[in-house]
This record gives sequence, structure tokens and C-alpha cells, in this order.
Amino acid sequence: CSSDLSPINNIVWTQRSYTGVTRQFNWISCLNNTFFILCQGAILKSTDGISWSTIVLTNNDDLQAIQYDPTLKYIAVGKGGNYYTSTDGNTWISNQIYFSDPHSIDYPIIDDYGVFFVNDLNDVVIQNGNVIVASTNGRFFKTTDLINWSIIETSQFYGDIVSITSVNNVLTAITSLAYSLQSSDNGNTWLKYNITPENQTDYYLS
Repeated sequence: CSSDLSPINNIVWTQRSYTGVTRQFNWISCLNNTFFILCQGAILKSTDGISWSTIVLTNNDDLQAIQYDPTLKYIAVGKGGNYYTSTDGNTWISNQIYFSDPHSIDYPIIDDYGVFFVNDLNDVVIQNGNVIVASTNGRFFKTTDLINWSIIETSQFYGDIVSITSVNNVLTAITSLAYSLQSSDNGNTWLKYNITPENQTDYYLS
């Protein structure tokens, strides 16, 4: 996936259609020289942006973001606390982040071990071997092995964490209530900044 877009004025876009999936596309990324498109219930994959193959997900999950790391490989995150991992981009394993929180109002799950809760997973970034997932109600989830997760709470009054990125080892996230959050210690602590204009509620980082 070449990042050379010069000269920008000479770029010609070609509209293409894909009949393999009729659902809305949520995300596109170029990772490890492969294009990935995420949608509900499927991942589309291509090496040239023209010919695509469809990977049907086991649980019809609605995926929102995907990342790749040479060591940790692929992770895709989605709604309802669901995430998928893959070592080759072809075979994906379904997982879920859940936690015990008697005060939470998000997605209660009742099983033999008690009541647990999950959040929507809106975005994901990998920095220094740490996987940080942006979630709802001012909450992040963090792992180094894609199995054991810790919860990082900021404030539910910040709104949902809708997007996160990493630049020069500084994490920056934006929220649905017009705040910017920054962390310089791999997501352990966060500082809040206001974004203006504050009457705009949807922000996305690319």
C-alpha cells in the first residue's frame, strides 16, 4: 500500500462496486501491504484494491477499527465489547472484553459467575507493544497479549472515546463531547483538553 500521493492533483479515483457484502462499510486500512474493509459480519481483504475476498465472521459482529503489529499481528474491534485477532489476516478468532462493574449501565451479561458488563469498542491503536482500545463512557481498555485486559477510567462526563491515534509516542484520543485526551505513558494516565467549537459532537482521527 503505497503512501505516495504526489502530485495530489493528478490522482484519478475509480468507482468500484463489490457484490459480496450488502452491509455498510465502517472502516478501511492498509496494513502489512494488504487492504482491509470492516463491516457488520465480515472483513473484506485485498492486495490491490480491485479484487476482494470476503471473510465471514462467526458471530456477525459489527467491527469498527483494525490495527496490525509485527509481534501481536492483527486485532479488529467492534460493538458490544467484541474483538477479533488473527496471525495471518485470513483466520480470525472471536473474543470479548467484559468486566465486573455493579454501577455500569452498559450491556449486562449474566452467567454462572455473576453479572458482567461490556462496552462498545470504537477504535484501537498499538504503541510500544501496548494495545489501547477506545471505548464508551470515557473508558479505555489496554493489553499487551490480546488476552488479559485492564480498564483505564477517565470520566464518563467526557463522553464516548470515538477515536485514538499515536504520534511520536504520544497517544491522542477524541471524545463525543468535544474533548481531546492525551497520554505520554502508554495510556496509563490522560490529560483533558477542550476542543472548539464545543457544539460539534463527532470527531474522527485518520
